This record gives sequence, C-alpha cells and structure tokens, in this order.
Amino acid sequence: MKTFVIGCLCCLGLSLAVSAQPNLAMAHCPRAAAETADAILGDWLDDKQTVRIRVYREHGQYHAKIVWLKDASIAPAGTQVLRNLRHDPAGKWKPSVSPASI
Repeated sequence: MKTFVIGCLCCLGLSLAVSAQPNLAMAHCPRAAAETADAILGDWLDDKQTVRIRVYREHGQYHAKIVWLKDASIAPAGTQVLRNLRHDPAGKWKPSVSPASI
C-alpha cells in the first residue's frame, strides 16, 4: 500500500504534493513522461490511516476520489477530491482547466 500525507481534507480540499523530477532524457520523451506521471496511479493511504483515496486517469487527466474514510460523516465514499490534473512534459503537475471553472 502506498502512503502519502494529506495536507488538508477539511472542506474536501486535498493537497497532494507530488515531486516529479525527470532527467533530461525523459523531458524529451513523451512516453517516459507519461510513465513517470502514472506512478501516482493507484490507492493511497494517509500516514494516520484515516483515509484511502484512489488516483486514476481518465481521458488523459488525473483524478482522485475517496475509497474509504475512517470518519464517514466527513464525506461519503466516492467523493471526488482531485480532478482535471495533467502532467506536462517538463514534469510539472498542472490543472487542465482554470480553477474558476472547476
């Protein structure tokens, strides 16, 4: 099981810090960049084991939803906590749409 730190789950605002530092060869190879981006896919459990989210790719964009939450009164399973994120060839994570339209 992968683990990561959730910066803020209050108000369902999930801060997910992902560092992708591709080497020079990967910066010029779209396939290698996609494989680096796909490293984020899968189920993630926070360090206190209170929430599990699933990061998935759909139509070239990355999204995440709650799979399990220890305190189910905060949010139901299936609640989307990350959406419309893309990984550019330079190795940076960026929103696919402007935050105002989300």
